[in-house]
Order: sequence, then C-alpha cells, then structure tokens
Amino acid sequence: MKWRYVSWVHCVAIIFSCAFAGGVRAQAYYHDGGELPQRADWMKQLADTTRLSEMSIPGTHDSAAFKNGGDIVLTQSLTITRQLNGGIRFLDLRVRHINDVFAMHHGPVYQGAMFGDVLGEMIDFLRRHPSETIVARLKQEHDPAGNTRSFERTFKSYYDPNRHWFASPGENNPTLGALRGKILILADYSRSDFSYGRNYSGLSIQDAYSVSTNWDLYDKWEKVKSHLGKSAEDRSGSIYLHYLSASGGAFPYFIASGKSSPETHAPQLVTGRTTIGAWADSWPDFPRTACLGTWCTIEFLGTNGLTVNYLKGKSWSGLGIVAADFPGPDLIGALVRANPHTRLNRIEQVSTGRCIDAEGTLRPGGTLQLMPCRQDSAQDIRIDDLSMAVGGTSSRLCMDIRSGIVTDHESVILYECHGDTNQQWVTREDGRIESQRRSLFLQSMCLTVEGFPSRLTVRPCGIGGGDQIFAVK
Repeated sequence: MKWRYVSWVHCVAIIFSCAFAGGVRAQAYYHDGGELPQRADWMKQLADTTRLSEMSIPGTHDSAAFKNGGDIVLTQSLTITRQLNGGIRFLDLRVRHINDVFAMHHGPVYQGAMFGDVLGEMIDFLRRHPSETIVARLKQEHDPAGNTRSFERTFKSYYDPNRHWFASPGENNPTLGALRGKILILADYSRSDFSYGRNYSGLSIQDAYSVSTNWDLYDKWEKVKSHLGKSAEDRSGSIYLHYLSASGGAFPYFIASGKSSPETHAPQLVTGRTTIGAWADSWPDFPRTACLGTWCTIEFLGTNGLTVNYLKGKSWSGLGIVAADFPGPDLIGALVRANPHTRLNRIEQVSTGRCIDAEGTLRPGGTLQLMPCRQDSAQDIRIDDLSMAVGGTSSRLCMDIRSGIVTDHESVILYECHGDTNQQWVTREDGRIESQRRSLFLQSMCLTVEGFPSRLTVRPCGIGGGDQIFAVK
C-alpha cells in the first residue's frame, strides 16, 4: 500500500513538472513538423502608415527546403502555410528555371514542389488574412534547362493571372497600408524588359553564409549582432536583411541551434572550452553551464537563441527582415514584439455585446469583468504579439492566469507584463481566445465569462458555448 501511494505521488509530480516546464521552455529553434503558436494576423496591430523600414519581420532562409537532401540541405521543417500561420512574413524562394516553369530547389536538390504550388499557398493565406503582407525574395537557383524563354518571361506567366495579389512597383519604402493583402517581390535575378516589386540588391544585407567548422559559429554570430545593432540605430529609411543562417563545414541546424543533433530538444553541443585558464573569456555570449564554483563548461548556442537573448530588454523596432533556419516561436515572438504596436482594441463577448473592462482595477492583481462597451482606457487592449495589455498604448498590465498551475475556473487577472505562457493568448477563428498555458492534464484552456456579476476565468475550450465566444474590435 505504501509503495502504491509513493508511486501515485511520484507520477502526479512528473505530470505536473512536465506540463509546467513544457509551458515555459524557451524555444528559439524548432525542428518539428507540427503547428507553431498561431500568429496569423499579427500585422493587424500595426498602423497603415508604418513603413517597411520601420518594421521587424520574421523570415525563413531557403523557405521551401523542408523535404529532400538530408541535414546538409534542409533548412526548414514546416510547410509554407505553417510558416505563415506561425508568423513568418519573409520567404526566401529559390527556383530552378526548367522546361519554362519554376521548380523549388536548394542548390541542385529539388524540393518536391513547384513555384505555382508555393504561390497558391501564399495567395490562400492572404485571402484568409488580408491584414498581412508577404515579402518574398525570388532567386534563380541551379542550372536552367530545357527553356524556350527567359527567366523573367516565365515569372510573368505566374504574375499576370495573379497580378492583383502582387504589390505594384513603386517607392522603395512602401507603407504597410499599401502592402496589406499583397506579395512584395524582391527580385534577385537578371532583369531586362519587365519590373516587379523592388530590387533585392538595394537592401542592406548581412549574409555571411559560409562556415568552415562548428567553431566558426561565434564569428557568424558577431556579424549578425553587428548588423542588428546597425539597423536599430539607422533611421534613414534603409531596409535591412539579416540572415541568421550559414552552412558548409557545419549543418544548417547546428548554426541555428548549437545542438548535438537536429531534434528540437536535443542537448547543446559543448565547445571543449571551460572558464578556467586562457579560455575563460572565450565566446562571452555562449552559455556557461555545469558550473563548479567559477569553473564552467562553455556550450554552443545557435544564432536563433543568441538573437533572442540579444533582443531581451531592448525596446528596439525597425530591425528589418530577420531570416532564420528552423525558427522557433520565441524567435518569431521576439521579432513581432520589436514593432511599433499602437492599435487599441476592444474585446466584446458576442452573445451579450459587452466588453472586457478593468474599471477601478487597473493595478497588479486587478480583476476583469464585462461592462457595456464604451470609449475608455479601461477597455483599451493592446495586442502585443501574444500578450493582451489592458489600459492603453503604454500599459504594462497584461491579462494573466492567476496561478501558474492552470485549473478549471482559474481567474484571469491583471499583472505586470512578462510574456510567459500564462500571459499568451491566441484568438481562434471560432472566436475563442485560447491560453498558451495548458492545464495540469494538458487540456487547451479558453477565456470564459462566468457568473453574475461576470468574471473572467479559463475553462476547457468548448465548454460554455457562447460564454467563450469573443470578437476583437
């Protein structure tokens, strides 16, 4: 009997610790095929007047290289649609011109898709999310074969029937209002008689793509860091493009992650150096682990995680485009937050027409209720990536699940914004607002209105009918 009791307690402890730790684990690198946290409409929170140079845009390098070629070729694990749903807004599209069509390639390796397929995914995404834009580099890859026309003429055959989905050539630094619902082409090929989008070479680009060994990772990172710092200070209207990627003598996944193998949660590879002796100050941005006093192991960390660490605590915006291999939700979120979020929303419960309100409770620990909708800061909600800050454009009070352990009927309160998963919310297409913190038993939990007078709680998604259906206005 005693053994059964101890085993039961032990199992509960394991379930609890896994659910809790899994909810807060930093994840700048992602090598799985499942959906990322949904960031399908994040540009909706930016003003139409925001210029391209004033934005920070998450992107992928060699965006279609997720099928063939093994670790030396693969740079992504997600389909184009899943990348876009997860918040990616820059695509690096490499196409081979063959038999008068475009095939998706990474170098000589065909990626099992045609450009028409990828274009269809992009258009379908914009049809469903018209507040967004997609910036797409179009690069001629590998050797052309079997063609009767120029690369540009073949692109025209894709462009003409879909021209209303492409941004018109115009100024070099367009506003988001002019780009919403459109694809902006960055042309990285020889052009002659036609012009689409803007010239790729006109951007300020860091693309140190070649490394000789794993130990060149830090040199690559220093180039990334320098270019990010330069973009943060430049207000000239220049558009920056930062590639976090590199390969050659190291696999793309290693440069992105610093891990010993490609899996998302694989252990970090150790550098072979410690903090004792001549190597004590080596690679200061790499993590120090397994410390015994001042004697620590120095581990590799990839450019994805290094970038997230570098951006922490900085109020930067206008970084430009940041293109990564295997970007994880923390990297995407850090870049989305590095934008000028100025739009204020009201969140209305559809069945009652009443709005989430913090009247008299705009303080840490304050409660939220439903009140008649009105123009008031107590109902102004700023959606900053996945956080919902209540109280106006400068508010630092976010909707927060009171307990770190999510249970049925748990209250939603205001607390200082910190960005952990108990403050992360995704507005679903069915009108439910889903917490990114799972319950103790790994259930999806949604914002719910309970009782009279009303209070906001979380309950399992699907329970409560109209009590869980909201509209962001």
